[in-house]
Amino acid sequence: MPAMDLDTALLTIGYGCGQVIIFVVSFFVYFYSVSEAMSAGYLVILTSCDFATTRGEKTLLANSLLGGMVASGLFIGLIADRYGRKFTIRLALIGALCFSFFSALMPELYSLAVMRMIVGVFLSGVASLQVGFLTEFHAPKWRPLVVTLCSQSQTAALMYCPLMGMAILPPNFSVTISSNYDMRAWRFLMMAMEIPGWIGLLGISLVPETPYYLMSVNREDKAIMALKWICRMNRKKWEDLEISVAELPRATIVAGGFWRELWYESMRLFRRPYVTRFMLCLWLVFGIYLV
Repeated sequence: MPAMDLDTALLTIGYGCGQVIIFVVSFFVYFYSVSEAMSAGYLVILTSCDFATTRGEKTLLANSLLGGMVASGLFIGLIADRYGRKFTIRLALIGALCFSFFSALMPELYSLAVMRMIVGVFLSGVASLQVGFLTEFHAPKWRPLVVTLCSQSQTAALMYCPLMGMAILPPNFSVTISSNYDMRAWRFLMMAMEIPGWIGLLGISLVPETPYYLMSVNREDKAIMALKWICRMNRKKWEDLEISVAELPRATIVAGGFWRELWYESMRLFRRPYVTRFMLCLWLVFGIYLV
């Protein structure tokens, strides 16, 4: 049978339950990243009494999560290209969820700020890679729609966070651990913000790696297994579809280690033919957030 590319293979399989499962997993992954990012605004206010924070300390706490996200955002894409989208998202979820839980237990402001910065380091991968993970299970004609629908998880988070706040904060309860340490309601609110992330972590552990990544690293057998998983979830028989996948071109590997490759990939954005589109994207993103 003639070989076909992955886009044609996904079109041949068709849209079904397999893509819906991937969509739901991506939805909760992005849901958690937005909820975790929004919790910074709650923390600034809710910890002001417990820690008697000054303006500078409030600013530190508000920016600690974002600082971690900026720091890891420089290289998270390269890690995903080396080790896979699923592996990187799962590792980022585990790190973000664990350190977020520990941060809710911190007894003073500066340890809380440090923990929130570490959460941000992991959260960058959660926030940025789920779109790529989602689209690589969909043929091009479905991608704009599923990305638009998945972005509505931000709307869900905008409702989820205040609803959790309304449910947990008004009783103003606390659990006394020692004479100088109380588990106040805001700590439990931080833990409640993690619930979508634990659901996303469970989901990402049960689905395969993207076939695009597997083909790009010469793991054709596993890419076929991923396509067979989609086919099985869609209630179709692989043998009836007569799919033969063509090999993808390999990515350029730069000798000299991780940092040399990171520099090489970063500088490519400022050269033709990428520089015009890259600068246009920067202008759009900064313009939207500025407005």
